[in-house]
Formats: sequence, structure tokens, C-alpha cells
Amino acid sequence: EHLTLNQGVPGSSPDGAPQYVRKRQVFGHFLHYFKYIDLCARIVKLYRYLVKTKHETVLSKQILRSGTSIGANINEAQYGNSKADFIAKLHIALKETAETEYWLHILEKSDYLDQNMASSMLNDCLEIKRILIASINTAKTSMDK
Repeated sequence: EHLTLNQGVPGSSPDGAPQYVRKRQVFGHFLHYFKYIDLCARIVKLYRYLVKTKHETVLSKQILRSGTSIGANINEAQYGNSKADFIAKLHIALKETAETEYWLHILEKSDYLDQNMASSMLNDCLEIKRILIASINTAKTSMDK
């Protein structure tokens, strides 16, 4: 069975690039809503692919936890009680993104993922990290004023 990880994910083109971006304003900051939703959906599809096709159950659970936690923490940050709470949740999302990158590298190096699949998802992680870092820095700067 052939599986394309971004198949059926709204906003993704065949090469994994988002076709549209919706921004949500939180505490005066913009988060790219569909970027992290798309990555989380791709992680879930990756999990199913690894379990069904590769019969891998240990690494797949690790990447499922860290990869879906990114979106959960970003979403939770949007409803934070304060800017400090907002920043703390985004920091957790940033750490989860770094962990997801780690698992993607391990899956690629152990031949569970081909280079194209891994590279596409790693690029998504890098883009989300950049957005998170910018959002965190902006939030911290506005707190200091």
C-alpha cells in the first residue's frame, strides 16, 4: 500500500507546501493556524503508516505524542490567562517541535522514512519553530514595555 503523508490534508499541495495560511490573533500576535494543524495531521498519518506498513510501534508512538503536542500547546496558548501563560505554552510547543525533529531524523536514519518524506516534514517543523520563536520574542518584548 502506497501512502502519501500529506494526502487529504486541507491546505497542502502534493509537495507538502501549504496552499493557504489563516492567521489567528492572540495577545496581538499572529500564529499561522493551518501550518501547525497540517503538521499535526501529517504526524497522525505518519503514525498510521509506520504502524500499518512498517509494523513499527515504539518510535511511532513517540513522534505521535510530540508531533500532536505542538498543536495542542499552541491551541492552549491562545486561551492563556496571561501573556506569561501564553509565552510558557509557546515554549512548550517549541520544545515539542524540536523533539519531533529529533524523531524524524531517527526515523529517516533507521530507514523507516525516505529522505523526501523526512525532509518535507522537517521543513514544516523548521517553519513552525521560526513562527514560534518570533511569537515568543514579540510577546516578551511587549511584556517589557
